[in-house]
Amino acid sequence: MTILQAPTDTQKRLYDAFTHCVTALELPLNKITVTKVTKIAGLSRRTFYTHFLDIYDLYEKLKQHLAQVLAIGTAGFVTKNGITKPAGILKAIHDIDQYEPYIFAVSNLDTEFFPQQITDLVQQKLLDYVAHRPDKKSVVSERETYYHILFISYGLGQECYYWMADRQRIPAQDLAKNIYYQLSSVSVGMIDPDLLDQAVAKLNTFDAN
Repeated sequence: MTILQAPTDTQKRLYDAFTHCVTALELPLNKITVTKVTKIAGLSRRTFYTHFLDIYDLYEKLKQHLAQVLAIGTAGFVTKNGITKPAGILKAIHDIDQYEPYIFAVSNLDTEFFPQQITDLVQQKLLDYVAHRPDKKSVVSERETYYHILFISYGLGQECYYWMADRQRIPAQDLAKNIYYQLSSVSVGMIDPDLLDQAVAKLNTFDAN
């Protein structure tokens, strides 16, 4: 189980200042300086170097922190007992969304970070779920199941990224339902491929445009 290591108040002030440089000032990583970050944070350079080696170290530690946040959040999507209901997934989405400023800042610098993290985490959760199913009988091959999981995981990673970038386009409730239907299609497809088409058809009620 991943335990979130919360940043100290000082680290949070430095993360916030770094985020301001990226999103408000629109600076690339190589133009963000310790002097600028500490000035915005209202802290000394000595304090900065107590916590980080340099700006790149701050950036990497912020990404590590977000990786923990996403691991804990996506743990609410799938458990070994099954796919979480939409209400539970919605709560997990809101938990992740509390870190939106940091996620947005990191995504500005690395567009692959957020969707790739979601993809990898969901993929592992689904593989664990399939491996621990009480009834392991399946009418499809392990290879087919594996590739279906890869497809679903990648799609969800991209969908969550687009939602984070434009919440007006996709209400959180619809995103939660979409995640639920797609995750459920893995389980349903293992039992009866015909039911998989029915599960995917439900996605037509979700406006992805």
